[in-house]
Amino acid sequence: MIEDDITPVRSGYERTESLPVTLSNISLSLDQIKEIKSKLGVTINDVVCGMIFYGIRLYMEEMNEKTKKSNSTAVVMLNTRNIGGYQSLKEMQKPESKGLWGNQISFLQVSIPKLSQPDPLEFVWESRKLIQRKRRSFSVHLIGLLMNLEMKLRDPKAVAKIIYDTIGNSSVLFSNMVGPVEKMALANNPVNGLYFTMTGGPE
Repeated sequence: MIEDDITPVRSGYERTESLPVTLSNISLSLDQIKEIKSKLGVTINDVVCGMIFYGIRLYMEEMNEKTKKSNSTAVVMLNTRNIGGYQSLKEMQKPESKGLWGNQISFLQVSIPKLSQPDPLEFVWESRKLIQRKRRSFSVHLIGLLMNLEMKLRDPKAVAKIIYDTIGNSSVLFSNMVGPVEKMALANNPVNGLYFTMTGGPE
């Protein structure tokens, strides 16, 4: 498996999952994202991914001019469960239920476009083309199929190792989790939304 270059966003050190991390967040205007979406004729996810890729490249260039042409890869985690496959907990517990328990996942490895041109909109468009090309390929289904096969023939540790090695050789991991589809409460306090973060990854 090919490793990404060493850059300001990828140290290349082993066992980085036990090191301290800093979490930060940013608020973006949904109206501005929708404006870009309409202008380019893409999805909101395309705009957000392109913006993140662009920000990463700008940061890399700012920190070390030589790394702006470095090979960097993002692993995009995907939920391969059909939306129609979601069932309530009550329905899932029925003996005749055909719903699958557990996650149905796959991933894409997407090259982060190089900062060869100054127009951020063109960069978002280029990012979108790369993701679409990968998403339309058979690899998404093949990876999911191979991971399921590995799980059945070997064990969850084998699948975990594949994912661990893939993430470890990459620079960035994306996960787009769907929030709750039913009303939630925690200790009788209504939950309006969930924030997901992954810590302890090897990337």
